[in-house]
Amino acid sequence: MQRLIVTKTASPDVLANMTIENLLDYLAVRVDSMKAQHTPFTLNVVLPDDKETYFVEMSNGNLNNILVDNEMKADATLLINRADISQILLEKTTLKALLENGSAGIKGDKSVLQKLTGSLTNADAKFEIVPRPEKGEEVDAELYETAHKH
Repeated sequence: MQRLIVTKTASPDVLANMTIENLLDYLAVRVDSMKAQHTPFTLNVVLPDDKETYFVEMSNGNLNNILVDNEMKADATLLINRADISQILLEKTTLKALLENGSAGIKGDKSVLQKLTGSLTNADAKFEIVPRPEKGEEVDAELYETAHKH
């Protein structure tokens, strides 16, 4: 099973301040919609230590989540403590290990986790959001400075 989340700056302070909703949104950004479009699922994520439940749905290649008061009807339910999620993010344990030792549990269709991890992709770290200009095509910054002085 592929790791769910890989972070480069996984400090305890950063992780402690990220909500589960933020982490689920991060997973949603990593979903390859072409891979995921034919693997719909629903999942409850229950955090006993935080007393929170999230309903997660993969539909039409999109992953969505919402905080709910009670578990919803879903293909599977993942029970995991928020503290254990931090340990996964810090690569001190794995979800597989937590499931095996009973610290976490899954009820229902266990293939939901494979559907999720199988749909994830990693962004190319070298991808430039704003491409740099080719040699000789650089923009003269002074043009912008003088244009705004009128």
